[in-house]
Amino acid sequence: WAEEIPTSMNINFTRENYNGKVFESAVIKKAALFPTESGDLSLTPFELLIPVVYQKKSRSNNPFDAFFDDPFFGRTETVEFTARSNTVRIKVLPLPETTIESFNGAVGSYSMNAVLEKRKVRQHEPLSLKVDITGSGNLKLITNPTIKLPSGFEEYEPKITEEINRGGLISGRKRIEYLFIPRNQGKFEIPPVEFTYFDLKKKNYVTCKKNALVLRAT
Repeated sequence: WAEEIPTSMNINFTRENYNGKVFESAVIKKAALFPTESGDLSLTPFELLIPVVYQKKSRSNNPFDAFFDDPFFGRTETVEFTARSNTVRIKVLPLPETTIESFNGAVGSYSMNAVLEKRKVRQHEPLSLKVDITGSGNLKLITNPTIKLPSGFEEYEPKITEEINRGGLISGRKRIEYLFIPRNQGKFEIPPVEFTYFDLKKKNYVTCKKNALVLRAT
């Protein structure tokens, strides 16, 4: 997964020594990359079509024509040149094996919060459970936490909203809004909501857990 990082509309050049030669260098593209599999991976070379303007010289033997080869007269020609980057190779290490059921591939640093819209509703009245996952990492690849509802509840497809901050570090919030309807009356308990991620700094799995939620339908 590639997440493009915005760069300045104005290209700012700096001098850079490359292989013993001095060039004018500028950043034209940035992207945050998140590998979705382990092993030896290669990035597709970056290509850019560049119009190159060069001074056109006369092939005539006439000295008078050669006079117009002077740059002052602006006899130029533009050709299109395809610049192609090198191939970047990356070795991606596999995640440690785990049997934690609430882990679904999240990697980074996160926190989680779960809020029930109401604690008391009428029978057949819809309500929502909002789960917010906030932090930095592969936010768009996060799988929704599993909500285990008691029997007698009708559940619908969750609504997903994302707020992604594309700075030097990809961060933001992913909100999963679960909509369901109690078809029976009584007091119900929604089991704890769990979300597990692999913490790159701790090099270990971390589980965020929200206590069980109690709901009464009348």
